[in-house]
Amino acid sequence: MAHKAGRGIMEPPKERLKVIMLCTALPLVAVSAFLFIYNFPKKIDLEYPALEYRVGKPESGEVTTIKVKGTTKSAKI
Repeated sequence: MAHKAGRGIMEPPKERLKVIMLCTALPLVAVSAFLFIYNFPKKIDLEYPALEYRVGKPESGEVTTIKVKGTTKSAKI
């Protein structure tokens, strides 16, 4: 039982190596493309000063704040 010259005992044949590389490369390319293209949601935690008025009463203005907290996903066009 002699093995072919130039090959190690544990080295797989070239065809098997190609299949292994292809099965590794395709999912890697797919995951990389997904991570590059997908627009992940962004967290928002903002607070702005504002004035609140009653309808028809400009003297009723009072200082308040507007708070925005959550996530957003901007659209890619």
